[in-house]
Amino acid sequence: MDRHRVPLPLKKVLRDTSPDELALQRMWTSVRRRSSGAERPRRLVRVTVMAAAAAVLLGFGLGRWGGRSSGPDPLYLADRTVIPVLEQPGQAQAPLVVQVTDGSRISLDPGTRLEPLDNSGPLFRARLRHGRARLDVRSGDARRWIIEAGGVSVEITGSKVAIYHAERRCEVEVYEGAVMVRGPGVTGGAQRLGAGQALNVEEAPASAQAVPASPAQARHTSQASQAPQAPQAPPPSALPLNAPQASRSAAPKAPQPSRPVPSTADSQHPGDPPPLPSPAPTTPAPSAGPPAAPAPSNAPPSLSAEDLIALADMARQSGRPREALPLLDRVVSEHPHDPRAALAAFTRGRIEFDDLAEPAHAATSFRQALTLAPPQALAEDIYARLIEALLRADQRPAAEAVAAEYRARFPAGRYRERMQQWLDAR
Repeated sequence: MDRHRVPLPLKKVLRDTSPDELALQRMWTSVRRRSSGAERPRRLVRVTVMAAAAAVLLGFGLGRWGGRSSGPDPLYLADRTVIPVLEQPGQAQAPLVVQVTDGSRISLDPGTRLEPLDNSGPLFRARLRHGRARLDVRSGDARRWIIEAGGVSVEITGSKVAIYHAERRCEVEVYEGAVMVRGPGVTGGAQRLGAGQALNVEEAPASAQAVPASPAQARHTSQASQAPQAPQAPPPSALPLNAPQASRSAAPKAPQPSRPVPSTADSQHPGDPPPLPSPAPTTPAPSAGPPAAPAPSNAPPSLSAEDLIALADMARQSGRPREALPLLDRVVSEHPHDPRAALAAFTRGRIEFDDLAEPAHAATSFRQALTLAPPQALAEDIYARLIEALLRADQRPAAEAVAAEYRARFPAGRYRERMQQWLDAR
């Protein structure tokens, strides 16, 4: 029996002690409250708040991710300022080069204006008012560039291209990549150009549109219709602008007594033969008829280089490219120190090469343009066209000499590879 006796320490533990009634009451109250669901509202509130916070954070994260996936950010200049209207004055001696935030580069030749229209991120749209813009677009497929030039739009994605726009004429040349050219003057409405390809687009001339006559012209027309009919002279457009004065005066023309006859000395063009003495006003020679009005090419010498170039563009756009040549000659002879003189000689060479198929004459004009101190960007174009004209005129040794001169002047020129391809092909 002694071995079944409880040890004294355990005996002390099991002795009857009075419990803490207050602690037991608090414990059972807590148990009953939990079992009855009294704390469920507060727990639900905590869970709801945590779920709402998680939803807000998740929505914020998805919003940022979705914003990034919708397209790139808008373009800015290198200093993070908004891209403004870009313009390089015609008297500048170098192009205006602008770097944008995606690594693309915009280069504007003198006399060029580019106006941004839309810069929403996935799309950059701009209007080329006039001049030549060279675009090195590095955005890839993430952003489209659309350049509008008159009635032509050029879509660019990751390409290097040059766009030239004058009044009613647009030229697109692709150096790298590919572009899509759209417009009513493009064959089929749209055409894709790859590297090394170019496209010239001529719009409809403005002369084809009907223009209402002024009241003075209407009165003059009504008076002429009541007068006796006389043999009509051929229209001025039927005669070349540089035709001799005698050939124009030989055609009979209705007399106009109310309009004074201009002096031939005022309209004499440099290099023309001296004018014949005009007959006395009181005793005109009956066989010769009244003196003819001055030819359009014999415009007053006060015309600026810009005006003469504009007149030459109008003649070319009207389908009379040869009539533009004497006007461009006047730019060089009357304004030799104007920055546009080199451009006029270059334009003359392009007309002779592209429109008149006279490569030998075009080469002479291109050589003259190089002597007029053209800007660097234009000088590269002149060298390229000069080599092309010399090769077309079967003057390969001269073309090789010009190519060597180009490589010495422009060691990293953009036409080096193309010139070598032209020489190898010949």
